[in-house]
Amino acid sequence: MLIASPLTTEAGYPHRTFAMKREIYLDGPAIPFTVGTDLYEPKYFYVPLSVLAEYSIFFHELHSHCSLDDPEALKFDVDTDPKTFNRFTIWLYYQGIYVDESISEPLDYYEQFESLWTLADKYRVPQLQKQAADIAILLLKNMVEQYDFDVLAYWQNVYHNSHVGSPQRRFIAGQCAYLLTTGQEKFLDPEVIHPALRVHNIDQTIFGVKGVP
Repeated sequence: MLIASPLTTEAGYPHRTFAMKREIYLDGPAIPFTVGTDLYEPKYFYVPLSVLAEYSIFFHELHSHCSLDDPEALKFDVDTDPKTFNRFTIWLYYQGIYVDESISEPLDYYEQFESLWTLADKYRVPQLQKQAADIAILLLKNMVEQYDFDVLAYWQNVYHNSHVGSPQRRFIAGQCAYLLTTGQEKFLDPEVIHPALRVHNIDQTIFGVKGVP
């Protein structure tokens, strides 16, 4: 299923299907990616650089400043679940997020968007980061309302099990800052939130909060 915006089904999950917004010219070289981790068998992807450069600041700069006579020399090893990278490539073509509807656990469903945000952060795709973060916030609200989910305990667990400057910390800091500064979530008591997550500049939210330890 492809979702384009944080609309919800009766179950509280985002849902909206759509077609490709505009034609993308698939010219130029294809960049090879080897994607996998210790837990996931490696998969191989070839993505046209013209598609990558359309939305990724990283690949746009690569396209502008690097010699592409030998695209094989630009091989990338990506330490993530191949399913997450596949969602990333789908987004590049359709600007919609593909999700696995077979996932029944709400937190696992939410973590699809967290993983996608992290990959978009790696390759500097702000449009995808914002879309994934917006939907993740909506899912958090639904989990709180439907399952009495303890958001603060979850965030603090992520914080204490991640390293300094990690995308995971910046992701939850951005969400925390957005909810607090917009006054949308009264259940988030600033006094019990970890000091590193108390971000008061709304301009720094969603895309990644700079300066989070």
